[in-house]
Amino acid sequence: MRPIPLLMLLALLAGCEAEAPTPRDVAAGEAEGLAPAATGAIPPTPDAAILQPLTRTEFEARLESGAGCSLERDADLLVVTVMGDGVAKAGGRVADLGGVPTTLNAMSEGGRFTAGDLSIAVAPFGEGTLEEGVVGRPARVEVRSAGREERFTGRWVCGS
Repeated sequence: MRPIPLLMLLALLAGCEAEAPTPRDVAAGEAEGLAPAATGAIPPTPDAAILQPLTRTEFEARLESGAGCSLERDADLLVVTVMGDGVAKAGGRVADLGGVPTTLNAMSEGGRFTAGDLSIAVAPFGEGTLEEGVVGRPARVEVRSAGREERFTGRWVCGS
């Protein structure tokens, strides 16, 4: 398999912008008796999100380019992993994640990543879509930090 630089992976992700419902939209739908889709999707937590979007500068400063995976929600990159290393942003700070697998096959299955009291569990499910050597799958995500918990459905995208 020919390696695809992390930047190419990110460029592909940037083109996948889709407008997701806001927490207010989800709450309004629930008030009207509408349930989340039967696809296993978890509606976003109405409180402020624990994870904050990473900028390209933030993750490039900490990670070597290479095969890896990223977690996105609403076209925002929330977690970026590359062969044993990973970063996420919570509380305004970029954190180096532990527990990141060292092979692309293992990373593609998600996992639990930690940094201090921050814990991020990513569980991909369903069929993936392949585009230019990058596979994206829906993923159930559970984030815990400072006594708070957040659950949502994101997209786990992996490529080499």
